[in-house]
Amino acid sequence: MLRTRLLVLLLTCILALSSCKKAESPRMGLLQPQQAKTVDPDSAPFIAGRKNKVYHTRQCRYGLNVESPVGFATAYDAELSGRMPCEFCTPQNVPAQPQK
Repeated sequence: MLRTRLLVLLLTCILALSSCKKAESPRMGLLQPQQAKTVDPDSAPFIAGRKNKVYHTRQCRYGLNVESPVGFATAYDAELSGRMPCEFCTPQNVPAQPQK
């Protein structure tokens, strides 16, 4: 009898958890790759490697040696492409410089 109740309780918990919706943060949509505006990597204020998932400011020591660089005009564009900001240069806090 006790085993049956425990089994029913366990199955109820599993069903309840499987039917719950996952909570989405406001930035969750930014982390899914979408169409982002890219610019020339030689003059872009934010850069990332084509295959990298982290973007950097132009002055970041980790961004200097990326392979096949991709440039972004804003940090928002970089995040739209599915990339995360570098922990060291914190590019999301740096305002984009107007392009000349």
